[in-house]
Amino acid sequence: MTDVNAPRLVFRADGGAQIGLGHIMRCLAIAEMMNDAFSLSFAIQQPSDAVRDLLTQASFDIISLPQTTDYAADAQNLSSHLTGHEFVLLDGYSFGADYQQTVKQHCKKLIVVDDLIAWHQYADVVINHGGTIQAVDYQAESYTQFLTGTAYALLRKPFLEAGIQRSTHTLTTFQPRRVLVNLGGADPDNISHRVVETLLNEPLVQQIVVVLGAANPHRNSFANYAEDRVQIRRNLSPVEMVEVIQSCDVAVVSCSTISYEVATVSKPFVGILTADNQAILRTFYKDNHIALAVLEKAFTGYELRAALSLPVSTVNNTLINQQRYFDGRSGERIAAFFRTLLLT
Repeated sequence: MTDVNAPRLVFRADGGAQIGLGHIMRCLAIAEMMNDAFSLSFAIQQPSDAVRDLLTQASFDIISLPQTTDYAADAQNLSSHLTGHEFVLLDGYSFGADYQQTVKQHCKKLIVVDDLIAWHQYADVVINHGGTIQAVDYQAESYTQFLTGTAYALLRKPFLEAGIQRSTHTLTTFQPRRVLVNLGGADPDNISHRVVETLLNEPLVQQIVVVLGAANPHRNSFANYAEDRVQIRRNLSPVEMVEVIQSCDVAVVSCSTISYEVATVSKPFVGILTADNQAILRTFYKDNHIALAVLEKAFTGYELRAALSLPVSTVNNTLINQQRYFDGRSGERIAAFFRTLLLT
């Protein structure tokens, strides 16, 4: 239980059907890592009922901000809820240098989760868990501290626990009979449907498990598939998601947080680029042989089938490399860092 006198950590992120839930899910992961060291608030522009339920279940005090695309105004709106004693964490692509400078005047410490490397950083702390990113890749103030790379992977506890407990045995055969498909929390282009259509023509595949996120509007497009071939799962908890990943032979996922979750649990996967900001992970996965393949959004059926037909030696090599970069200990490292941040 959180101490009533605990310092306040205010998260600022948005999410929904158009932009997905990635920013929100990373914030939820960090909140879990704090182990009641902070009281938690979440500032968000007009959340949907599904997103509000997600935040309420995580015990956040929700701050509803006015809907606006004027982020100078948004920075002022957020600052009006601050007293100067809060720790504030920003995760989103509209919180640039000017936004940071405004908010920083109204809080004790400013933390930014970033994966764009697109502007000068004024935050006290920058977290970028993308691949092999380093502090030297940034322009920032002299006081800015960096937590970079997969050693600081922003994943929820069940995934980290599964990563610590995973088996290190190698596969003797690779037969993708049961395939997980998850193209992010929203999948606005319904790439999942194209993946399913391709997999249904793959003779080895016996069952496809499609996991749809809370913001995904396309459930009806899967209504005509036989349930024994295509199983639809929706709004899974992290524990349920770990169980689904473990139950499948291979995953086809977006190059987003879900790909980190799959790699931490140690499952072969094919990554699909669903957004421009995932290009860094494409390079990371290819250069370090972590994924079976990384495909463009406009992938062909041949490319996907080829990735699922690789020799077992290649598949085992990706599993070994996953374990090199995803050890399940990132939550411990981030929690330890925040403890030191409280003392400064």
